[in-house]
Amino acid sequence: MLIVREIGPEAMRTVETWRDGRGPYWGGPCPAARGCCRYNHTLTTRAENQTLWSALPTPCTMRPHPALVDNVLRNGDHGTVPDRRLADELVHISLAAPAAVRERDHFTARVVEHALAEGITQFLELGSGLACTSAAYTTLTAQASSPGAAASIVFVDNDIRVDEFNRAWLRRHAHPGLRAAAIRGNCFAVPKMLGSLRQAKLLDRTRPLAVLMVDILHFFERRAPRVVIRSLATKLPPGSILAVTHLSDQPLLPKLPLPTRTALREDTARWCRAYQRCVPPHPRTFGPARFASVVSDLDLLGPGITSTSCWPDPDTTRHPRAPFTLAAVGRIPTLTTPEPTPTRTR
Repeated sequence: MLIVREIGPEAMRTVETWRDGRGPYWGGPCPAARGCCRYNHTLTTRAENQTLWSALPTPCTMRPHPALVDNVLRNGDHGTVPDRRLADELVHISLAAPAAVRERDHFTARVVEHALAEGITQFLELGSGLACTSAAYTTLTAQASSPGAAASIVFVDNDIRVDEFNRAWLRRHAHPGLRAAAIRGNCFAVPKMLGSLRQAKLLDRTRPLAVLMVDILHFFERRAPRVVIRSLATKLPPGSILAVTHLSDQPLLPKLPLPTRTALREDTARWCRAYQRCVPPHPRTFGPARFASVVSDLDLLGPGITSTSCWPDPDTTRHPRAPFTLAAVGRIPTLTTPEPTPTRTR
């Protein structure tokens, strides 16, 4: 079970705060008892094995967990002391942190509404975090009384603590008009993940679905995250849509003042450094050009690459603050011509 320690305002004033360079980072001595973090995986080791993980490489109850930090930024009550310390540091780095969470939720809700309008009723939320804060779930339950086929959503998260929480929460909050399930899986190991969903009869390959990869791809630590998108593009039913976001330290508007661009780059570097206090994987940034190459296997919907706050309109952000997040929604291409059959030689 997920253990929650609620921290009141009085207690928070007595808790040590974390700032740049202070407090523990991943790879240093674990503050827990002996045996908690015996193996401090290096970035190279994690990157090589990430698509093979069946669990986090070194589970640790003494480090912040991104899903719980996210909940704290929402003023939720599912954070431990380390989670709250990191959330406090992120707000110190960028006062826009809580607003960015709301913008991400609004983006997710708009994508879900767009998919429903197209007749898509299957949803897959990858790296979902806590289901109780899912904007997709909230949007679908609000639409559950509408006529038409019942919708379904599957939450996929690799963190065992998050997965246990989601399963228990869904049992307590079953909605009669929505089929919802949680499964523990590595969303970067696409063939294995989709196979597990089919085996559990949670995925109908005869119908298109909407896949939500919101604030998850920047945790892929290998050099070529395009392989994840390409794998999804080749294995999902035709007509499916894929929503992808990625942390960026570069604005989309090209002629912003140099001080604005410098501040975004520096604040984003501090943001990523702060997240290195968490259990891995850790986030990294892409510029718009690199992000465009990552989603190049999709037929992007208009306006193409934009930001989470602006989709489905072009980005107009003139004062980007960390975490500035690029966004794109694309359709899985439909193969119009079969692959040629190899000719046999006599």
